[in-house]
Amino acid sequence: MRSPVIENVRLFLKGALNLAYRTCSRKESESAHALEGRRMRKLRCLSRHFGRDMQAKSLTDLAAAMPHNAGRGELPPPTTQPTAVAPSQDRASGSNACREEIPPRQPSCLVSPQDFLLQQTMLRVKDPKKSLDFYTRVLGMTLLQKFDFPTMKFSLYFLAYEDKNDIPKDKTERTAWTFSRKATLELTHNWGTENDENQSYHNGNSDPRGFGHIGIAVPDVHKACKRFEELGVKFVKKPDDGKMKGLAFVQDPDGYWIEILNPNHMVTLT
Repeated sequence: MRSPVIENVRLFLKGALNLAYRTCSRKESESAHALEGRRMRKLRCLSRHFGRDMQAKSLTDLAAAMPHNAGRGELPPPTTQPTAVAPSQDRASGSNACREEIPPRQPSCLVSPQDFLLQQTMLRVKDPKKSLDFYTRVLGMTLLQKFDFPTMKFSLYFLAYEDKNDIPKDKTERTAWTFSRKATLELTHNWGTENDENQSYHNGNSDPRGFGHIGIAVPDVHKACKRFEELGVKFVKKPDDGKMKGLAFVQDPDGYWIEILNPNHMVTLT
């Protein structure tokens, strides 16, 4: 028969062991959770560095998809040599330190600028009927598509030098096609401005100056300007005026300037 002292010691030791076991298990669980957190942070860091949307479940999966030794925590060397810069004051230690600037890596997920194009220039117009007549009948552009926004009370007109027969019949295809054309002109009409006698737009060529003009290339500047004269177009500069001969500037119904030029003649001016 066990004595009370021995029984108390046994129970004390049993309780102490149980407490130590529970504490150890909790610490192991917390350690595993922290390790998993560090692993996922490292995974996201490498994903951001390489510009990829990685779906890897482990660092082993990531290593298989990454170049060089990135999966082992080693980043690939920069494509260019580091550029040494002048010594600067280290804010943490207060000492002078020579730092190296490493060029930022271009994420591979970004589209190359080689695929970019200048797609549109927007002009606000007071009266769309007058503006459309000028740009289609006088300048010979084609109306590609019109967009109305009733809730916001404005309309957009897209024009360009395109063949009417190339315009898709399907609305969805036509929209995508319109926004893939080069150098289109977007005329924006805020409803009601055509009836407002006090409404006018600044063309940018008087103080405060900003926007200048758009340019239209033609085979023969003098012949084009003769046509404009017959149609009653207002001139800012005729081809033989001023020091820069062979160039002309006309105005649209809102007063925006339009340069009329011949590409081959520009060689003599530059």
